[in-house]
Amino acid sequence: MPSSIFNFSNLENYRRLPRAVHAWHVAIGLVLAGVLAGSLWLISSVLGHTDYTQLRVDSLEDRYADAEVLFVGTSQTAYGINPTLYEPKAANLSSKGCDYVLLDLALERVMSVATNLKVVVLEAYIYSIRTDIVELRAGDYSDFYAMGLTVWDLPRGLYWKMRQYLRETLLHPVYYMSRLTPRGILWPPKARLIVPRYNDEETTDGYVFHDGIVIDVEHSADMWMANYANDLRYNQYDANVAALLRMAHRVRDAGAQLMILRLPQHYTFREKRPEEWDRQYEGAIEAVRTEIGVGNFAYRDLQAEPVYPDEFFGDAVHMNPTGARFTAGLLKDQIEGLAGVASR
Repeated sequence: MPSSIFNFSNLENYRRLPRAVHAWHVAIGLVLAGVLAGSLWLISSVLGHTDYTQLRVDSLEDRYADAEVLFVGTSQTAYGINPTLYEPKAANLSSKGCDYVLLDLALERVMSVATNLKVVVLEAYIYSIRTDIVELRAGDYSDFYAMGLTVWDLPRGLYWKMRQYLRETLLHPVYYMSRLTPRGILWPPKARLIVPRYNDEETTDGYVFHDGIVIDVEHSADMWMANYANDLRYNQYDANVAALLRMAHRVRDAGAQLMILRLPQHYTFREKRPEEWDRQYEGAIEAVRTEIGVGNFAYRDLQAEPVYPDEFFGDAVHMNPTGARFTAGLLKDQIEGLAGVASR
């Protein structure tokens, strides 16, 4: 059975070659890289280059420029908050399982175009408090790009960003390809980078319709607990709490009212949560109270209020439209009151 040419003996022999040979090989590699880059540029020029950076900016302005109330969070916000049910004009900024480090970066970008914000509601969630979503996603960061970010914004070092940029530029079939055409290979489809998507469906207003009612709540709770246990093995609590505090200061410094909101989960799931997660949650909320001041933000824990019935849930951790309408009824007056305070 033939052995690999990349064995220790061959590598050692190559290392002993004269430096001039190594330099020649490097030069050949650079020329080939230049030819590849030039070819990509030529093809993009022929097919017509799409400026996705500008498209993202335009998309943010379309979705958020007129917003007066902004809900910021994860898929719990996307499924549980229907912005059309709120006054003043509301919008969602969310990404599945997003941690506070990424949400902080996205909020900064959105607030640069949403200049009329009166209320910002930050979802309080152990997922955002604990996980490292960049590590968890392991390559496909299109959700974050749809929130206005680029690979250069991701919280990693320059070498990691350069490597990821090259992967996304040269290996799009691995990351984004949805159609086997030159344009599809070279650039991701517009919707993957411009408009947030849930279950491969676009959501321009930030709300996702969860079509269904959870039937076997015990099975659903077990399934989601297994998912959480896997995803929350990444524990960047300190970095996420620091980002949560930055968001709170950012909102207050902009003159908007701040609300911290914990959305409901089915009681069968809550009963299975490890105590460590609840301790970290309470620690994060206490950090906001200490840093911002109890009187300087509103806090609402819907998990501490009357139990939501089964028919309000699409699964053990996400609400369906019935639950979203009920939640809007609970929050509507409070949010309108906060908006009125901000207007004075």
